[in-house]
Amino acid sequence: MLQVRHLSFSLGIQNLGVKGSLFEMYLFKKLASTWLNVTYRGSRQTESWDQCLVEIFSPSQGIETLPEDKTRLRPISAFQGGYDAEIMDQAEGKVMFVQVTMAQKHSFKLSFFSKALKVFNIPEDGAWKVEVGFLVPLEELARLEISRIEDSGALEKNGGKRGDEAMQVDVVGVSIMQSGDQK
Repeated sequence: MLQVRHLSFSLGIQNLGVKGSLFEMYLFKKLASTWLNVTYRGSRQTESWDQCLVEIFSPSQGIETLPEDKTRLRPISAFQGGYDAEIMDQAEGKVMFVQVTMAQKHSFKLSFFSKALKVFNIPEDGAWKVEVGFLVPLEELARLEISRIEDSGALEKNGGKRGDEAMQVDVVGVSIMQSGDQK
């Protein structure tokens, strides 16, 4: 399989949007078929995100019932604002919004997450753990900056703390040259 970096360099792709789309396609294809080793910026802790089911959904309509198994929900539109996927784990009562980016600065719009939680009927009592992660290439892990936060406090009913949203975000790096990949 061609790697994103190899493809970008060999084709001379300088457009950040195109690189980001290739990076996103690679990551989600990999997560649907195997696993991803990720590194968290703050703790430098490494963990494996296991393979999970993939369901495409419309954020305006949600899905009829929450999946029982750990599932990655991918918005039907590639232009969905705020996040590129949700990793939903009903057994653990946990949802993680994932925003894939190649940018060094990124805005953080909380209203998208709040609306999605309502569409999926996630209780606003704090019983579910709600996480937000920006997924970046490993070599960009230290560089990503949250440039602007909009709708501060939108996740308070789900355990978020108004004004501390940037501190509650996980910046997660992934190597696009993981073992087992073909060059």
